[in-house]
Amino acid sequence: MAVIVALFVLALIWIPVSAVSLSCSCHQNWTHVLTTDANGVVTFGSKTDLISAAMTGSDVRIYMRLWVNYYTSVQNLHTVGDNICGQALFHIGKATWRTFQDNAYWWFLNVCTTGSVQMMRYYVGKHVSVSTNVGTYQMKWFVRGSGPTVYKHTSSGTSLSGDVRDVITDVSHGADVRGVVESLAYTTKMDNVQISDTGDLVVGQAVWHVSQKFTPPNIEFQGNDYWWFSNFATDGDHQLSKWKIGEHGHVAWVANEDRQITWYTDTCWQLAYQHDSAGNGLQGSLEMLRSAAESGHRVKLLIGDMSVEPDEVRIRGAHVNAIILSKVLKDSSNIKEFDSEGVWDWSIVTTTGTQTTLRLRVGEAIETTGSRVTTTTAVTWFIDTRPWRKVLAHDEFGTVTSGSKAALTDAVMQGARIRYIMGIDEIGSITIHKADNIDISGADIGAMHVRSVSVEKTPRSTAELRFKTNPYWCFTMAVTTGFVDMSRWTVGEHTDRGHTSRTSAIEWFVNN
Repeated sequence: MAVIVALFVLALIWIPVSAVSLSCSCHQNWTHVLTTDANGVVTFGSKTDLISAAMTGSDVRIYMRLWVNYYTSVQNLHTVGDNICGQALFHIGKATWRTFQDNAYWWFLNVCTTGSVQMMRYYVGKHVSVSTNVGTYQMKWFVRGSGPTVYKHTSSGTSLSGDVRDVITDVSHGADVRGVVESLAYTTKMDNVQISDTGDLVVGQAVWHVSQKFTPPNIEFQGNDYWWFSNFATDGDHQLSKWKIGEHGHVAWVANEDRQITWYTDTCWQLAYQHDSAGNGLQGSLEMLRSAAESGHRVKLLIGDMSVEPDEVRIRGAHVNAIILSKVLKDSSNIKEFDSEGVWDWSIVTTTGTQTTLRLRVGEAIETTGSRVTTTTAVTWFIDTRPWRKVLAHDEFGTVTSGSKAALTDAVMQGARIRYIMGIDEIGSITIHKADNIDISGADIGAMHVRSVSVEKTPRSTAELRFKTNPYWCFTMAVTTGFVDMSRWTVGEHTDRGHTSRTSAIEWFVNN
């Protein structure tokens, strides 16, 4: 059986897309559905079509004509009458299109189909707003469907359509999950999903959301801002945990809210490798997993009863390291509830079976006793089966060795997601990043990756990585000239840990 699975996964990676028998939705391209001018006047497509797509589980990307041509994804969307607004949070302030500011700040965006874009800036690790302003810009909106409705329930958890067991089945096979709260006209992707021990409940956690308020026809950040973490459960329960941006400041608890939710799953995933807690292979192949990651494919992990996509993948030797940051600690006795202290629950999982966990209170740099734990764990690894293409490779000086810069730029302009692989770094790892935002400048592009934390080799294994002591954010800007700019800031405080630049050979992959 393992051989059959292995051969099928290899087929997904190496056989041309036209020859692979998969769901048509897995070959669906990004679709340009709307363009508005700076006043929100429609010049192409339909706001109704965009809202309909977003509120039926589609993923959404945007283009804005700022001082450069700027592309990014939104983490959540909220309808306001005949318009829709989305939060785009993964951006650190720049000095130029390819370099960071020396004094790092988060640059959060609230973008609306009215043409309004609110830009809010907070110093990294400090609850101080640098500035907030609102402008109007031309925008394009791209969508891609995630799949059909899997389950819909009332606010008390009574089924309206589908069966919660279908959600559980899809989650256990690596599916992405998106929830739509129709009473709020709100949708978000779940950053991690957990199945209850009893096998009759699913809890999706949405981490990347910043406090906001209605200012019809727009939505804006509300000031004195905080992270707004959510746990959504298939019994209708919705719990929130709110912590100030840049400090460990708790915002008053909101009573649990019961929500009617429609759950959508993207099942374009395939088992690539499964191992026991000692790292012994059970199904698939480690080589397949590594080859898929090195070919641009996304990776997903099922660790016990939790499914999560890593924020960064690093390959050392024969092994894959998945670095997981989009996760907030839950109460140990109830998967629907957050830990009351407000704690990041980060981990590095390696195909050797080792899992290293780091827990830091949101907005603090202090490590406490027991904040670092190393265990062994059985893991099932999945790869996405959507087609990824390598469209450009260049050396450290930007000299093209395959593909073309024009092909990469063209894909970005059509809404494509981008992943890029940098050459061997200072600790001997190959780093695989998702481009959180992209600037186009002439013939070149600059791709920023935000969710990365300092890691190092472990003394026990040359294949394994662990979080550094006194960890820092490592924000990265990779450019098709071979230039790589890096800005480092202590996690939980506004302390500069070094702003450096280097060059690297880079391979660029697109998913249209």
